[in-house]
Amino acid sequence: MGRFNNEINYRMNLINSDIKNILVIKMCCLGDVVQILPAVNIIKQNFPDAKITLLADKWVEPLKVHLTDFDDFIVVNNTFSRNLFQKASTAIWLINKLIKRKFDFALIGHRNNAFGCLTYLAGIKYRLGFSETKHVNIASGFDDKTHEAQRYLSILASCGLNTDNFEVGIKATVSKAVMRNRIGIPLGNSVIGIFPFGGINPGMDMRLKRWELEKFKTVGYTIVKKFPDYSVIFFEGKYEDEKYQDKFFQPGFFKINIGINEINACDKFIGNDTGSLHIANALGIKTIGIFGPTDPDVFGPLNTGNFFPLVHKINCSPCFNHTIAVSRTNRKYWQGNKFLCHEKHHRCIKDLDVDKLFEIL
Repeated sequence: MGRFNNEINYRMNLINSDIKNILVIKMCCLGDVVQILPAVNIIKQNFPDAKITLLADKWVEPLKVHLTDFDDFIVVNNTFSRNLFQKASTAIWLINKLIKRKFDFALIGHRNNAFGCLTYLAGIKYRLGFSETKHVNIASGFDDKTHEAQRYLSILASCGLNTDNFEVGIKATVSKAVMRNRIGIPLGNSVIGIFPFGGINPGMDMRLKRWELEKFKTVGYTIVKKFPDYSVIFFEGKYEDEKYQDKFFQPGFFKINIGINEINACDKFIGNDTGSLHIANALGIKTIGIFGPTDPDVFGPLNTGNFFPLVHKINCSPCFNHTIAVSRTNRKYWQGNKFLCHEKHHRCIKDLDVDKLFEIL
């Protein structure tokens, strides 16, 4: 009862406090950072004079120049290290850094006691997060079936903040026209971007989310054959298995490395459930997402106006949720950090038909 009363007092005091320095903790990865941006925008609206800092892993660094609601960044280099000495050294360095910054409140985007402890030891007065996280003093329950972005908004709503109207604070730094000219897109053509890869994050291998590469190729080939005023960009990633063989390409295909400015060149974007899909959607591009083991109502982009999921519903899908995500010792779903199809057939992805995609496109 005492903790409940204290939490009510903290909620009331936060709204009436002169907040000047705010910390948002979302370590990884690109899509997850995009999911917390609506909440960051609500914070910006309610505390317009405050400085907002993002604490994140170096994995998120490519986003820095594109995030409009953050004023500063603290980048950690070895968040996912298994070396205990490195982890301890990073924690001590981080606590000292947070103490020096004198943050007034922190929004913790993880159900991780370590971040609750860090913010507590750093002397941050208002520590917002999920109720499972120790040392937070303003908390909201974690619902596995609620959309990821909505969960962060619920934490703020529990403080009495209006969370109905928000923007997703991300922008391109190069205009669509300039980027198309750099790529070599014929003037006047519409552009469809395709990224058939993704699913690889620090500490997690979910390549199981990928639709077959040949099906993406069929989509691209059909587009340029039937619609001569369309150009197709096939994006490559940074990993070796995110590169194309030369024989893959047809006239009308363009091949470039994926990036936010490059994604912004597109009118439509097709991809698996990865960070690039969330970025395209946040930029206002019509996105078609391939979803198998993950639920688009939970993990998909929040903006339903220009997001169209392609799903093949079977009894065992979706099978991935946040409980399974942290249960790495469950060998039914995990082999080390690699996510497995527990039914061993992968039909939720393999049975997705190209024709269904064209019905949406």
